[in-house]
Amino acid sequence: MQYMATGLEKMQQRNYVVLDVGKTLAKLSLWREDGVCLAQETRNNQILHNGSYQMLDVHGIDKWLAKILCQFANIGPIRGIYPIAHGAAVAVIKNGELAFDPIDYEWQFDGEIEAKYAELRGQFNETGSPRMENGLNMGLQLYYLKSQFAEHFGDGTQIMPWAQYWAWRLSGVSCTEISSLGAHTDLWSLQTNDYSKMAYETGIAKYFAPMRKAGEIVGTLSKEWCDKTFLSEEVKIYVGIHDSNAALYLTRNAMQNNANEFTIVSTGTWFVAMRATSAKIDMEKMANEAGVLFNIDIDGKNVPTALFMGGREIEILIESRNSRIDVFENQTKQLAATKQILDIGAFILPTATPGIGPFADCQLQKINSPNCDDQYGALVAIYAALVTCHGLELIGANSTIIIEGRFSQSVVYCRAIASLMPDCKVYVCNEDANIALGALKLMIKDVELTRELKPIEPLEIDLLSYQASFYEKVDNNLIQRS
Repeated sequence: MQYMATGLEKMQQRNYVVLDVGKTLAKLSLWREDGVCLAQETRNNQILHNGSYQMLDVHGIDKWLAKILCQFANIGPIRGIYPIAHGAAVAVIKNGELAFDPIDYEWQFDGEIEAKYAELRGQFNETGSPRMENGLNMGLQLYYLKSQFAEHFGDGTQIMPWAQYWAWRLSGVSCTEISSLGAHTDLWSLQTNDYSKMAYETGIAKYFAPMRKAGEIVGTLSKEWCDKTFLSEEVKIYVGIHDSNAALYLTRNAMQNNANEFTIVSTGTWFVAMRATSAKIDMEKMANEAGVLFNIDIDGKNVPTALFMGGREIEILIESRNSRIDVFENQTKQLAATKQILDIGAFILPTATPGIGPFADCQLQKINSPNCDDQYGALVAIYAALVTCHGLELIGANSTIIIEGRFSQSVVYCRAIASLMPDCKVYVCNEDANIALGALKLMIKDVELTRELKPIEPLEIDLLSYQASFYEKVDNNLIQRS
């Protein structure tokens, strides 16, 4: 749906574009400077193979971006474009061209490559980054490329995180940004506030483009893109940011006096809980736990983070059943079904995504799984809440919790979190564009963006006792497999 402005409105408008390149979807949204969304388009990202490895559909996204920018140009003048992306993709350019197709982080690397990389990567207390599944550590992607295709690394080579690649693509100016570089990459040292020891020893660090701040203008729209999109050469291109950090930045601004202690839970393909805190964090304790890490915010501060592929797990669990937990029409029925879940002793034990998250070594198991779609949907929502709260406990969430994103629509999921975190105040922000609004705030510092936070009440069932049984069954499951 697009808003069509009159001729006079077009002259007066000051519009801004946010490009959000996620793993599953690419989104392009057009915003008025007062925070009103005028248009949004999405694209399902394809996963391709180039003969050597599984790759991202960079060229498909590029063509789609040009097409939609042309459409947005007809709505009104555009003043700025801001790129956002996930933290597990990287681009290498040489002499102004892509040197490699960007690697898809779900591609499984050769065991010998992984073993050699494991010997090189730093410890958690240096980088705040655990070894993650497949290519989720950007450092492994770059180590593979450099070891297999060394001839492409030399004079004229530059490396950029995924968000900054799109800034470069639109402006022709290369840069790196700290929140993108500090997202479980193995490439940044929390101890020295500089590239990690491994990044220097492998020679990777020297190829990174210059560091810039997330809110800076990196350049203006290049002639190539002006010709393709009919946009003005005065369109400002911004540095860009790691996607979860965009939501954190917006929330921190909205929290004002309470910004020193809160946790935001972003729910999409990944469920990412980021704790904004001024408290001292026990690094050694976090190092011994799975599914936790330190992200870096746009000011270079450490952010304790818990994550798992919640959206992916939910999709796997729901399959073709009429049990979706993120659609309005199912909410009342699923809420009414929660008591039956406890009555029949139904459980889902982790995990539907082996190797990822806090229960990476566990094997999916269903106990007394209900046939009723409404009960099953409620069970999936409670399962997702149990895994979320496990992560919240690991990062020490102890105050305000704000749930946002696609699955904030699930009443059972949100109320289950309120039940399982009784000492915290739990809120839902049902706006579906918090990441984009974070980018808008970075482009327009003085824009007033009101966020309605809805307080969440606990479920009217004893979910804490259910949680204790859940942990007991998970432990028994692990013992039986060992």
